[in-house]
Amino acid sequence: MSAAVGRAVPAYFHPALDPLAWDRLARAALGSGFVVLNVADGPGSEPDPVYAATVARLRRAGAPVVGYLDTGYGDRATGEVLLGADRFREWYGVTGVFLDRVAAGPEGLDRHRMLVALLREGGADRVVGNHGTVPDPGYAALADVLVTFEGPWREHRRHRPPEWVRSLPVPAVCHLVHSVPAPVTSALVAGRARRAGAGIVCVTRAGGANPWDRLPLGIG
Repeated sequence: MSAAVGRAVPAYFHPALDPLAWDRLARAALGSGFVVLNVADGPGSEPDPVYAATVARLRRAGAPVVGYLDTGYGDRATGEVLLGADRFREWYGVTGVFLDRVAAGPEGLDRHRMLVALLREGGADRVVGNHGTVPDPGYAALADVLVTFEGPWREHRRHRPPEWVRSLPVPAVCHLVHSVPAPVTSALVAGRARRAGAGIVCVTRAGGANPWDRLPLGIG
């Protein structure tokens, strides 16, 4: 993968199930990217000591970590999202957030603006918003990173972002690309994403309901 492209790693698998993968992740150079910590669709209901030790090792290695918080396309109660952010910070020392299932239409802007403001007031120092598609341009001012594509390679090949996305700083745009067939290299996918304005990319051959249950290509 090009050194100019950061790596996003949605690590949706427990360290106890694959400790070697997490060891490789701690040694990986992610550049402007990040690791998404997802204990149990968020921080879980109580601290997990295995995750705590693993995250501490990642942080010592300098790996940027953000905590997974589902916003339910704006339908999840704001208090629940804020509680999740507090738990990530208190239990794991993680101050960045990865907001999943963020609304993309203009009708969700006001609610999302309020949520992000409250998260930042609570100490969130990096906000990643996963829309999974190109959102209304108003969302660009609310997050540090916008995920403007999440989907299979066959769709990524046809992805044509609007000019306003291309005009953003490249570390502010992320693509998550799964179901990449074996003949296609991670460098090829990353190069295409970079030409589409994305400076952070995740590339995996996995597919199905959870393509993020293993390390992506190019790690370790």
